[in-house]
Order: sequence, then C-alpha cells, then structure tokens
Amino acid sequence: MSEGMQYGQHGQYRRDFYSDVCKRADEILARKSPESAPSRTVHGGSPTGIVDVPEGGQKMTVETTARALTEHLLSKVPGGTKSSHSNLLVIVSFDEAQMLDEVDTKTTDTTWTLFAEVRRCLRIIRELPIFALFLSTVGKLEQFSPPPQLGSSTRIVRTELRPFEPIVVTPLDVLAQRITGKKVWTLEEVASTYHMVHLGRPLFAAMYDAAKDDISREGIFTLAGQKLLKSSVAAPCAIDRKQALTCIAVRIPIEFNRVPLSDYLRPEDVHMERSLVADHMRILLYAGIGFTPIITTSASEPFLAEAAYNTMVGLRWGNGKLLGTEYLTGLQPFSLIIDCLQSSLLDLGPRGEFVTALLLLYARDCATTLPLSEDEPPGASPTGIRDAGNVHEYDGAYRRRIITVSQLLRTLFGESHFNAFAGSLPRAYQSAEASKTPLGDAFKDGFVYFNHFIKVQSFDVVNQEYLLLAISRGAAIICADNDIDIDIVVPVLIGTVLKKEKVTAILIQARNSRHYGAKVQYSVFANMNPYRCGLFASDVEDPPPVLRMVFALASKRSAVNQPSEGQRQSAQTKKPKNAKFTAYDIWCAGASQETFAVIHEDEVVYMVSLLEMLRDRRDVLSRKVYERQVRRGLREMQPLVSTHPDNISRFADPPSKEEYPIAEDADEGTIDSAT
Repeated sequence: MSEGMQYGQHGQYRRDFYSDVCKRADEILARKSPESAPSRTVHGGSPTGIVDVPEGGQKMTVETTARALTEHLLSKVPGGTKSSHSNLLVIVSFDEAQMLDEVDTKTTDTTWTLFAEVRRCLRIIRELPIFALFLSTVGKLEQFSPPPQLGSSTRIVRTELRPFEPIVVTPLDVLAQRITGKKVWTLEEVASTYHMVHLGRPLFAAMYDAAKDDISREGIFTLAGQKLLKSSVAAPCAIDRKQALTCIAVRIPIEFNRVPLSDYLRPEDVHMERSLVADHMRILLYAGIGFTPIITTSASEPFLAEAAYNTMVGLRWGNGKLLGTEYLTGLQPFSLIIDCLQSSLLDLGPRGEFVTALLLLYARDCATTLPLSEDEPPGASPTGIRDAGNVHEYDGAYRRRIITVSQLLRTLFGESHFNAFAGSLPRAYQSAEASKTPLGDAFKDGFVYFNHFIKVQSFDVVNQEYLLLAISRGAAIICADNDIDIDIVVPVLIGTVLKKEKVTAILIQARNSRHYGAKVQYSVFANMNPYRCGLFASDVEDPPPVLRMVFALASKRSAVNQPSEGQRQSAQTKKPKNAKFTAYDIWCAGASQETFAVIHEDEVVYMVSLLEMLRDRRDVLSRKVYERQVRRGLREMQPLVSTHPDNISRFADPPSKEEYPIAEDADEGTIDSAT
C-alpha cells in the first residue's frame, strides 16, 4: 500500500485500490437502496391510486388523485381565506406506522416494504399542500428518520436536504383538577385516587371518568401497573431487571447520557432507554434527526408512581419491617444501578442525590405499612363527599398515602435512633418557647405526602408556594445542579389544610465526600438557612419549624447525631441572638444499616460500591477490571489527578501518603440567623 508514495500524492496501487472500493460500494448501495426496489406501478412508473366515480372505478396516478383532492378542498374554502389555507390542506396519518416497514415475505425481494412505496408516493406529491404523519408507540423508529449519515438518499447524506426532527410533544395534565386560590384544598383531597388519576397523561383520567362502578375504577389501577411493567400482572411476585429499573425511574428521575447509537457498546444497552419509552411509559422529551441523540424523562405522574409503589412495597416491606432476602431477589436497586452505570448509560450525579432519594422512598414506603393504633394519625378510615351527584372517596389516608414526619423518621433511622432525637431541642430558635419544644412535639401535626421525586431546573422553586403545589401532586424535590445549600427537599404540611403559611420542609444535603465524617459540622447547617435558601420569604415573621439533615454518605464511621446546643454564639457577638426561624438538625454519617434502618444488610456492599462509582464516575479504572500493569499505565496517562503514586512517579517522588487526615473539628463560630 505504501509503494510509490510521494509527498502530496498516493502511489498508483493505492489510488487504484481506492477507486475500486468506491465503485463496488456504489454498486452494492444501488442494489440495496429502497428506491431501486421493484415498484408496483402503471403508466410509465408513476404509482397509482383508485378513485371511485359514479360511472365506476377508474385508475388514476397518485399525482392526479392528490391534485384533484386538494383542488376540491380548496374550492370549499371561502374566497377571502384561500390564501391562509393554501399551505396545508390534507394531513395523512399512519397509526402504528412501524408495520409499514415490515418486509414482504411473499416476494423474493427482501428490500421491498410498504414504507418504501409510501415514501415514493409522497415524494411525487411533495409540492402539494399535503403533510404525512407517521405515528408509532414503539421505541425503534430510525427507519422513518434515519441519521443523515445512514440515509438512503445521497442528498441527505451530503446534507443538501435536511429531514424533519421527530415530533414528540405529549400533553400532560389536560384533565387535571386545577389548584386555584378560589378553593380551600385539603390533604385528603389531593391524596385521593380521584385527584391523582387526573394528573399526568389523560389516558387513565378518561377511563376513570367513564367507569360506571368501583370495580371498574380499581381495574384502572391494575391497567396502570400492567402497562408500566408490560406484564399481565400489575404487581408480580418477582420482576426482571428492566421492570425493576422501570419502577425506580418512574419514582426517581434518573437520566441517561446523550450519546449516539453508534457509541453504545453492548447490543442490549442500545435499546434500554428506548424500550423504557416504548414498553414502560417513559416519556420521549426530545429526539434529534434520526433519533440520535434522544432525551427521555419520567415526568411527575403520581398515578404511575403509585403503580410502581404497589409493586415495590410488596417485594420489600411488611408491617413496617424488611421482608426476607427471598423477597428481594427481583428488586435490587443498588446492584441494578451499578450494572447500568458500568455501561455508561446512566448519569446520576456525583453527590449521592439518587442514593438519598432512594433511602427516603424506602422510609416512606415502609411507613405506609406500619400498623397504626386506632387514634394514630393520619387515620385509616375512608370518608367521602358528594360532587355533582357522584361520590368521590377521599381514600388517601385509607390507602396509607399520607404519613407523619415522625413515622418517616422512625422508619428511616430505626426505633432506637428516633427515640433518642425525638426529645431533642432545636439548635436555632425564634423564641424562648420554641427553644424548649422537642422535635417530636414540634412536628406532631406535620404530614408528609409524596410517592415520587422530581428533578427541578430552577433555583427559585424552594419556596412555600411552590412546595404547596408539590404536595398537591405527591412530589418531593431534587434540587437543580449547582445548588450549594440543599440537595433534596421533602415538603411538610402542618395540619391538613393546604395553606402556604402552613408549608415547611425537610431540607437535606447529600454529601458523597470523605470531607464529611461522623462529627457534626455546624457550618453546613448554617448554610441551610431557610430564608437564604428561599423557603421562607423575607416578610414571613412566624414560620413553622424546619428539619435539616445532612447525609454524610462517604463517612467511614456510622453515626446519627442530633446537635441540640441551642443558638450558637458567633465570635463577633457578645450575646446569643435568636434566629428568625426554628430548626432541628440531624447529622447522618455512613452508608450502613447502623445509620439507616431501611437498608438490608445484603445491600450495604452494593450501596458503598455505588457511592464510590458516583464519586469516580469518569474514572476509566472503575469501568473494568484491569491487570496491574494496565492500571498503572492508565494512571500514568493522567499525571497529578490523584495522590496515587502511579499518577506522580514518572515526574516526581511519590507523596508519603495517599490519603491525608481531615480535621473534622476545625469548625468556625457561626450563627443561624437570616441576613
């Protein structure tokens, strides 16, 4: 191949070889192109259609038929408005269009499809005011709009023509009960099945409204579970890997990396995200030309989240306790996410928000199975009202969708930890009376209602008015990226009436760094000032109490600490100063069963591995098990990125230590007050 090579010119053999390859490639493409497939035509190759006329059927070309149709429709348009209707007169819709691309097994030509013929017909009438829509609910649609570089048209490959981007807009909440200031809403109303089913896509709401009896309405729950899992059973006793990921994704907003199809490594990973859209109710938010890249999401749909909850709770919890390991076989979220991360499909962020959200969902789900005493809130008796002649049951409490703050903390940390800090006093307080009120009493009327998380995109959503809307659809919040003060917000309602002034929150920082250990760092809580975070507006004088928690997930020691020292004195002030708010603080260290009671002992090793992967998600060494020499070579390719000797030894003496001790007690004097 190098014979006869010259500066600025290849050798003759190489030029001949290249010319021969191009010639043969053109011949192969010409044979496989859909345009070269034998067409079923008359009148010199123009596809035909049939038009019924009074005298009988008459064969006409597609162009003649289409032109006659558009001229007829245009003649029916009032004279003054013809110009406004001249751009589009006909929309041809093909439902479940993927069937058009099936190869005709009755012919010997394996390249001929109905779609190729339809496309030829549409090309003939492209100058007429006719537009075609190809509708499909499957996840693989590249045959309709392939990536330009894989297109069968030379003009598209050369970018002389640009295909349309797929239309993926899906309307949500079109049948929802709107939350307005004209009506006083209660927690029982917004947690009811009637309110929940009308949020999200209109499919289930329309069926619910058309149902004639309670049995039919219950069947809609079953249908939601079946469609979500693509299963004949709404809540099966065991679920596979994809179904488990579906249940997690509809309740926690996991994201997929935006990479072209050609960048995937394993065939089964190519269709993972798309199959969640096609078979498991995930929403396609954006699709580029050729469906590469795509952006998908699990929107806030409480009814689907409830269907996922019905599956997950039965596989894990019973009477407020963890079930045996035999029940957990089909639901291993931590090991499942590790497997997906190793394929570079998921992007969960480095801070541990996903792990924190999953632990909170575990605690919430477990709390819904706690046995309740007769007078214990939120109660378990259904009530109803009469609305336009129909009885709509307020079944939110009856179905255990509403829990108390105490129940959430009891299941998250366990009975012993909860009893220890239920009597703790606030560290920041707004009055002498508040300083003497223990945590359990402060939140005795605090209720929590969420069955899923949403990932917000704005820094301004953490306020009482927005969180009131989050409560109305059973959602907790994962804060926007780069929000330095808080990572997760669980809305709390004091009482059962939805009023903005009664809204408070559990503010959580998720920390996946060894800089956060078992010892409490007071400055972290100081940064979680609810006024500075935006939870309370500056003009709010008497806000409800706030619960602040820090999850130090990378701590080597496990601990649950409750600092209750009262208002700390600043080094710049001579006297303690009351804050504008009352806050109770909990410091949670370690990713173990000693800290979080909702973790099964078999899950600890997977949880720790997942947190390590999230910290080092761009580290190539975490993707595969390499031999020692290869690992050393990969580290030497990245000088100074870590304290490992291999990253340094080529240009300097290695450091004496790979991990330096961090002083956990070097805290500054701070004061929790709104500034």
